[in-house]
Amino acid sequence: MEATGIIRRVDSLGRVVIPKEMRQTLGIHTGDSLEIGLNAENQIILSKHSWLKELETPAKDLCRTLQRTCGRPAAVTDRERILAAAGFGERKLSGGFISAALRRVIEARSPFRAEETEPVFLTDYSQELSVVQAVPIIVHGEASGCVLLACLSNQTEPIASGDLDSDFKVLSALSTVIGSYLSD
Repeated sequence: MEATGIIRRVDSLGRVVIPKEMRQTLGIHTGDSLEIGLNAENQIILSKHSWLKELETPAKDLCRTLQRTCGRPAAVTDRERILAAAGFGERKLSGGFISAALRRVIEARSPFRAEETEPVFLTDYSQELSVVQAVPIIVHGEASGCVLLACLSNQTEPIASGDLDSDFKVLSALSTVIGSYLSD
């Protein structure tokens, strides 16, 4: 274990404050779930937890089916990373970090439609892929990720409202099923 020189007291409720600098370095944000464990030396280990991580393999099949059904690139994310993606050509997206804007969409706990606001890009490192629609996945009352459809940011053809409505129903159903499955 690396010594940091930072010492914190445990309060009467058993809480310990993780210093801001450490949270920033580790990418721990307000609302993130942390898993608490012990190692062989009885040291407390904290690690970020993703309810959706266990669905990584089935999410790949789900994304392929969603992409074929809706005709748009599809992805499933947790609050931090793209767990699975399909229809993005040769781009390797699975495992990549989502954009800060998409994270805010998830934290807002309400569906997102591109026609309603400024563009939300899939990742912060590229503005090539825009989110068309995203529906948050709620697990144990926590906004844990989202199911989304995307397009190339330079796409010039307008998206028909009827298509958005039917795609939204599919995304909402999938989000609800995933959330219910993981909450049981």
